[in-house]
Amino acid sequence: MSGCFVLVMIAGVAALVMGFVARDASDPTDVTWGDAFYTITSRQSGDAVIYDFSRGGHVETSLSGSTDTLCDSPFIRRLDVDGDGTVDVLLFSCGNYSYLTMQDGVLNEILIGDDLSSAAGLATAWADEVDRAGVTLLGAGFVVFVSGLCGLISLDAKAHARMRHQRVQRLHR
Repeated sequence: MSGCFVLVMIAGVAALVMGFVARDASDPTDVTWGDAFYTITSRQSGDAVIYDFSRGGHVETSLSGSTDTLCDSPFIRRLDVDGDGTVDVLLFSCGNYSYLTMQDGVLNEILIGDDLSSAAGLATAWADEVDRAGVTLLGAGFVVFVSGLCGLISLDAKAHARMRHQRVQRLHR
């Protein structure tokens, strides 16, 4: 019986790990394409946030998001936008989307606009979870883990009570 509670706890830990991965992808500070590691930094420049992608200390490319008061704040997300199995960096800026991807060893920004039908990777549950910064998985993982832990504790308490009862019965014989 305790094995079931241990499995529940393992499922909770798995959900927690996935939640932390989603949280990391919701506001990334780095991205890796193949063996190329890029650091992502942001800076304010007038009415824009500039996201610089640096490799070896040199900025190789940048994405820009508008901070105009009529627009929602820009953001980036690290996930597979186009559904090709490789990571991309999605940029939301003023109601429009674009993403940065590596194609044939070259960084390319692909403009999507507001029609997301070409972005198959955004229609997934994982993209929704990344957008929520892993909150659902973190919450569920915590609840599942604590449930398993409580189950183990109650089994342990029952076992101790049973052993105590048996000792008392032996003493009264």
